Order: sequence, then structure tokens, then C-alpha cells
Amino acid sequence: MPTNEFSQYMDQIVGQISEFLKPHGFKKRNRTFNRWTQDGLCQVFNLQMGIRSLYGEFTANLGIFIPEVYRDMMNEEPPNFINEYECAIRARFGEFTQTEDKWWEIAPYSSSIVEELIDLLQTYGLPFFIRFPDRQSIIDHLLSFNEKYHVSNSPKLDIALILENLGKHEDAIKMFNQHYRDSTNNKAHIEIVEKIAEKHNWKFQYYGDNKAHIEYLEKIAEKHNWSIQ
Repeated sequence: MPTNEFSQYMDQIVGQISEFLKPHGFKKRNRTFNRWTQDGLCQVFNLQMGIRSLYGEFTANLGIFIPEVYRDMMNEEPPNFINEYECAIRARFGEFTQTEDKWWEIAPYSSSIVEELIDLLQTYGLPFFIRFPDRQSIIDHLLSFNEKYHVSNSPKLDIALILENLGKHEDAIKMFNQHYRDSTNNKAHIEIVEKIAEKHNWKFQYYGDNKAHIEYLEKIAEKHNWSIQ
């Protein structure tokens, strides 16, 4: 099937999903939906077309965007419209159904697919967003939620940055130190954490033999004035 036909059929599916999400407060751009919460978080739903071996199929992505985490990671202000891959908390329906990623065939007769997507949104997607409507809910529940459903690669660092944004400097230091001790041998991640630490002036102590990651976290700590304990 030509690419333009796949795109047309995909847009039809997106249009039908839009009819469901619009009354819930979501705004659409292309194949992505945004809904901002009163606390300034953005809830994101996206339909993603596959490439290569998944060409002709699509999947669904969910995300929760935290502005202060984005600022530290990207060192820039958030965009006006949020893409799912810019979110700190991310999931697919397979995380909640405890199955493999679900990919649907892009076809002209899509009513059954749309019905399945709406059912997944009602059963898992919207409740996921309701669980994390604000920063306090992330502080209170993300760690336990992430143990069952892996939705963040660095939940403790996410929480530390939220706490710092809320002016809870000492609590941020404690959470950052937990992340620091748990950190694995990931040089790219270490570099990100170091920049965050430097920005917020966080201080920390050396743990383990992963020098690259430690150096990265040190910069984050220095930035936020966090002391490592």
C-alpha cells in the first residue's frame, strides 16, 4: 500500500480518537494529543506509525510531561506543544496489560481498532493520567507505581527535580542521593545527571567505581547546591 494511503487511513483513526478525547480536554496536533493539568503538567497521548519491519502498523504512547525535568535534561524551555518522547513518565498499554507492545494494522476499515483503543484509554489510559494529576501525586506514588509498571528510567531523579522546583531543597538532596546510589554504569545518563546537579548546586558523595556516572551526578549536585550523603 502506498505511504499516502497509510497516512490517510491513519488520519481517519486519529480523527475518531480525537472525537473521544476532545470532551476530556485534550487538544490535537497531527497525531498527538495534549492536556495540561491545573498544576502545570502535560498529559500526552500519541499514535505512532511504524517504520521498517513495523511499516503499515501503528502503536499508542502515553506520557506525563514535567517542565522542570525537561528544563534540566534539555537545558531549554519546554515547547508550546509536547511530544510524547519529551515526557519524563512514559508508557504503552502493554505496561498496564502486562503483555507485549500492541501494534495495530493500518487499514481502511478501522472501527474495531478504534473501539479497542477507546476501551484501552478508558480502562488504562485515562486512569493513568488521573493517578498523576499534579507534582505531589508523582512525589507520593511514582516510586511504587514504577516498581509494577516501568514508566520512568530515573524516577528518583524526576522526584528530586520536582522537590527542588517546589523549594524543598533538603528533600531534593535526599532523593537525589538515593538515585545517585542506585545509578548504573550508563555514561550518557551520568552526563545528564551531572549537568542537572551543577545547575541546582547539589552536593553528593562518591559511591562505587563508576567514575563517569559519579562525575555526571556531581555536576547536577553542584548546580542545585545538593550535598551528597
